[in-house]
Amino acid sequence: MTKTPSPLSQKDLYSFYTLGGLTRLPPEVLGDFWQALIDEIQWRADHQIAAVGNERYRYMEAHPSPWHFLKYMRYLEHYGAVCIGSQYSQMMAGSVSWNRETKEFERRVIREPEKSVENVKTREDAVRYVLTEARGHRFKDDEYFRKNEITDFAEGFGVQGAILALWRGGVGCTLTRKEQGLRLSKMGVRVLHYEGSQPGDRTDLDEKRFLDQIDEWMECQGLQKIS
Repeated sequence: MTKTPSPLSQKDLYSFYTLGGLTRLPPEVLGDFWQALIDEIQWRADHQIAAVGNERYRYMEAHPSPWHFLKYMRYLEHYGAVCIGSQYSQMMAGSVSWNRETKEFERRVIREPEKSVENVKTREDAVRYVLTEARGHRFKDDEYFRKNEITDFAEGFGVQGAILALWRGGVGCTLTRKEQGLRLSKMGVRVLHYEGSQPGDRTDLDEKRFLDQIDEWMECQGLQKIS
């Protein structure tokens, strides 16, 4: 998906996001499926088969989208805009980092804990163990432990814009979201924020206002609907 045009969109990723995790299948069936999927994606990338046929704008997100209203991504396709995903959606491929020298994504090595859990005796020991030994990489850590992770992601996927939700509860992953938006803006990425209670709750997301925001965001960048 670093290629232009992108062979997949984030909505495509979400269509098979749960297979093998939340949706259990026999291992041999799952293995055959993922291998077929890998082969098809490689073929699409090699032959420039685009997820959005009129791609002219690439945008990213940051973690969960409103699950009940993913059709806004299809709405954006009318502008020739494709969502290349987020650190949340791309974690299905394993933890990766952007190498600023080689300009490539590399798989992040998860280090093994140096201390045994047997040495955890108190509440303080447990907190220190989780924070320093057992954590590994989690996308939510990027907000405060790896502040440049989101700008590296934007550079790696070559985006022009970013849609960053401001969830007021539930997922717990909007910490420093406005600061992230400022960092993206400084590197030339146009940022759109929208508000809601949390990704799984449709009662507090104004869908019409969200689409109106998208129209204004696109038009401010000189883009009109082309389909």
